[in-house]
Amino acid sequence: MNTNSSDDYNIALHEGAHAVVATTFKIPAMPEITPGGYSALAQTTEPGIAGLCHFDNGKITPWQSAVISWAGTLAEALYGHRQFWMPPFKPSSKMLRDWHWALLQQIGKLSATDRAGILEYKNTMRSCESAYRLVTKHKTRIIRLARAMTAGRIAKPSVPMPEKFPAAHADFLRLICGNDAASFERFIASRVSLHLTNNRTSNLDAAKIALGTLFDTAFAGSLNLQRSIYAGDFKTETDWLKAARDFKAWLASVNNSAAQAT
Repeated sequence: MNTNSSDDYNIALHEGAHAVVATTFKIPAMPEITPGGYSALAQTTEPGIAGLCHFDNGKITPWQSAVISWAGTLAEALYGHRQFWMPPFKPSSKMLRDWHWALLQQIGKLSATDRAGILEYKNTMRSCESAYRLVTKHKTRIIRLARAMTAGRIAKPSVPMPEKFPAAHADFLRLICGNDAASFERFIASRVSLHLTNNRTSNLDAAKIALGTLFDTAFAGSLNLQRSIYAGDFKTETDWLKAARDFKAWLASVNNSAAQAT
């Protein structure tokens, strides 16, 4: 189940990976994108749910459930647009253990279904490793299924695009940020603090406490890194789309927090 992305292809990767991994266990599965929370298969509406994968939970063991649940987020991280709350590096055979622990720090960002599935099996690292092997082994199948699910749904990218690439930082401020340079600077600062605290918080004060005397050096290095990612020239459409989605997701979270505080 996907509740976090507004991008159809990411949703399709997530639900498609659930389905592909389920079928490796000989569990029939049907992935679905649910615009507005509406499931055409179930004929029901669940507000806030962007995608579903239908299968018979009664026939799934805790081990299988955990592996299937990991698969959705792994596919997004490997083949889609990384969500802003995900670890700032892709899962890999060498970095999977670190990715796994960093993701568990943000497990509250997953859907209730995926969260419950992952935590149902005690050895989360073991189930994550198995899911990683299956998701990488069946990469072609997962991507093919995601493309089939989104065929004809999106004619153009869901964010404003420059006329050509490479695109400049000024283009990004104009098209994505609405010339709101102050908000963009706050966004950069939030990426720095996430990076400095291994995605645990977006509060710079918390980062200072965590790093102590190392904070100034670490902050300068991370600031340079984040500016190279988000405030430099954008060489490709992929770079632009990733930065735009990260900024929009951050802005939505800030607006939601402000609305709840009033």
